[in-house]
Amino acid sequence: MPISRDEFERREIDPHLAVLDLLRGKPNSAFTLEDIRSSLLRQRQLSIEVLKEITRSLGEQGSIESADIGGEEYYIYRRPSGPGGRRG
Repeated sequence: MPISRDEFERREIDPHLAVLDLLRGKPNSAFTLEDIRSSLLRQRQLSIEVLKEITRSLGEQGSIESADIGGEEYYIYRRPSGPGGRRG
């Protein structure tokens, strides 16, 4: 999986960016924590506990949304809206 310029320059991989890139890359799909973990498994070893913290943080930032569907939590990229891509 590609890494960001910031990660490259810092010589450190940010798992928040990996999760956000995954969801942003498939904006019409929602993922469970296990789906996210499985999708990133080849590139990064992330536990479900770490993913819970990452998705909580990204949700608080407004980057992703979550919903309980059929008793399971799903996460999806929150597209910018409004003029100039701003959320309104």
